[in-house]
Amino acid sequence: MPKRKEIDWLGNHVLEVLKKRGLPESYIKDKRRELAGLDRLETIRWCTRLDRNNLSALADRLDILLPDLATTVRTVTQKL
Repeated sequence: MPKRKEIDWLGNHVLEVLKKRGLPESYIKDKRRELAGLDRLETIRWCTRLDRNNLSALADRLDILLPDLATTVRTVTQKL
């Protein structure tokens, strides 16, 4: 049996947010596959895929302000 890829700490928080918001288990499993093996920076970049409601819920879970999280996500996705 192949070893299951680890999910970053932030990725686990993303999955918990999706679960708490009542999204279908099949959707969450799909996102788990996408997040598996990503490092922290890649996970932050992945967060650009979250809609505003899910990003807001993630900020709440992390106990940070939404504008701060949104700025961080935008910053790490800038092309130099």
